[in-house]
Amino acid sequence: MSDPTAQTPAAPTTDVTGAWDVSLAEIDAMGLKAARGAGFAWGMAQEAGRAARWLASYGLPGPETLANLLQIIDGENERHTPVADGPVWHGRGGPMCPIHLGTVLSDRAHEITDSRHMAAGALDLPILVLPFLCRVARDLDMTLMMELQALTAYATPTGPALEDLQAPWPGTTERLVVSRVAASAWTPRSNKPDAHTIRLDIWRVLDGFAQRTYVPTTEQSRATGAGSGLDDND
Repeated sequence: MSDPTAQTPAAPTTDVTGAWDVSLAEIDAMGLKAARGAGFAWGMAQEAGRAARWLASYGLPGPETLANLLQIIDGENERHTPVADGPVWHGRGGPMCPIHLGTVLSDRAHEITDSRHMAAGALDLPILVLPFLCRVARDLDMTLMMELQALTAYATPTGPALEDLQAPWPGTTERLVVSRVAASAWTPRSNKPDAHTIRLDIWRVLDGFAQRTYVPTTEQSRATGAGSGLDDND
């Protein structure tokens, strides 16, 4: 579960380049705060942080993809929420947000049967849907196949299964189909140790969104100990 009190280390000054190691807990906390800064509601921001953490635990680009998503979505969540009616779901005013779509899929996954699937249209950064499907697969003890235009992945009760775990995922897909299957075509992958290496410039993007959630420092807040002068644990 996301811990809103977890520390989210600020990146070094811009004259420092390269990468650094962050813990999965730090990714979760930073993802939550960054998503809030981009306009996500509290519960959806928690889902965003968890998704970034989950992907990172498998060596996949969780925080990197979330940083990309927040730059796309920034302040326009309503346009990218799914309209889940009809045979093919679609966004209200553009490609769907994978965090919003993932939560809807999670809520309605019990509707998927051996003879019924769920289909969605244009979607940004579909890799962020995978954590939600794997959670469903675990909770309902089923295997789900996730078909994109040029990639197929499986969500199993024990983890994700892909032909090549490190294969690049599309930035946008025009089609996503989720079906229930008897078994995965490939062996589920194990997750990684509690650490993830991320480029500093990407962490700064997340930190920039997170900064929007902090209370501006004023004379009154300084007197009471509130505001951005405190450690990042609000």
